[in-house]
Amino acid sequence: MTTTLRSPRHRWSDRTTVVDGTVSGCQETHRRCPQCGLIKITVHPPHGLPWRVWRTAAGAAWQGDRTPPCVAAAAAEAS
Repeated sequence: MTTTLRSPRHRWSDRTTVVDGTVSGCQETHRRCPQCGLIKITVHPPHGLPWRVWRTAAGAAWQGDRTPPCVAAAAAEAS
């Protein structure tokens, strides 16, 4: 029997819409995971499909094609 390891899930806060002063120049929706501090940013361009950008709790950009793991929740489950 094989076991598939799943990373813990983020718990996203309520949406916060940012209109002015965004880095992308487009309207953005920000949601924060209170467990690990990761910020999920959805960029809404006026013409085209939205895309996602991720920021760590330290403010660094996350590079990758998938949702980053919830590190704080993983640490809590391990202990």
